[in-house]
Amino acid sequence: MLLGLLFSLATEPVLPMSALNYARKVNELVVDLLSRNYDEIRNLTLDVVGITVNSAKLLEAAEKFEMFVGQNSHETTNVIITRQINDIMMMMERQFIYEFGLPDRPSFRHLLFAPSST
Repeated sequence: MLLGLLFSLATEPVLPMSALNYARKVNELVVDLLSRNYDEIRNLTLDVVGITVNSAKLLEAAEKFEMFVGQNSHETTNVIITRQINDIMMMMERQFIYEFGLPDRPSFRHLLFAPSST
């Protein structure tokens, strides 16, 4: 499986990633957070409206980006478009990496796809 992933990363002109998967995961986590006890959320001093609005914006932007990728992924001869798509995907991935690692688990750096601590 790992070899197949590495082969795909090395040979595909467009990275085999999905911005929509990230946006859906963020929305899933927001819904999970908001379904918790109100007192627990209040103690965290979170801007619930801001989190909700921004997760919806992320989902909308990811959907638009995926449409752009779908419309242009066959344009592998256009190096500029392919490079733009890959650069955007790499920058998006980097936004979810915390260089110091997660609290009490410094070896896990991905904010969305790290294993649960419980």
